[in-house]
Amino acid sequence: ISGAGSNTTYYGMFLRYCDNAMEISQNKVTNARDFGIYFDRCDATAGTRGLTVNNFLHTNGSGVTYGIYTYLCNFQNIFYNNVHVTSSNANSRAFYIQAGANNNLLNNVLANTGGGFAIYATSSGALASSNHNDLFSTGTWLGHWTGSNVGDLAAWIAQSGRDNNSVSVNPLFYSDTD
Repeated sequence: ISGAGSNTTYYGMFLRYCDNAMEISQNKVTNARDFGIYFDRCDATAGTRGLTVNNFLHTNGSGVTYGIYTYLCNFQNIFYNNVHVTSSNANSRAFYIQAGANNNLLNNVLANTGGGFAIYATSSGALASSNHNDLFSTGTWLGHWTGSNVGDLAAWIAQSGRDNNSVSVNPLFYSDTD
């Protein structure tokens, strides 16, 4: 999936009310101007978790962009994805989570080389676990945890209590979209 065309707002993928054991896997979304994947109220249960795995997402442009955006989602597993944000907007986010509960973020590369946030969480309960990720940003702030911006991985770990086994290194993508 590539390019935004002339649309006002562009979603590489838009998922609303996708419930239970849904799976989004092995996709490549490039040159998305606004959202790589947008999840809106996707609910599962502890026994039938949703799975987003092995995707490559690239967002660009000059506006606020989001690699993965989650809103009011529950019991989602987000594993082994590569997210590359190159938007020049300092408010762009490689991963954004707002509300919801019991979501897991493991083994992902969340890179914002445009100067915005690698990770942005507005509520602590939404992100049950986050670990073994590469959280990278060329901007002032690596992340945001429930009301406070954090500048580096040590501060992120201290604020969030997550990502103890994560790193913050430039993943050196071959290109913006690869």
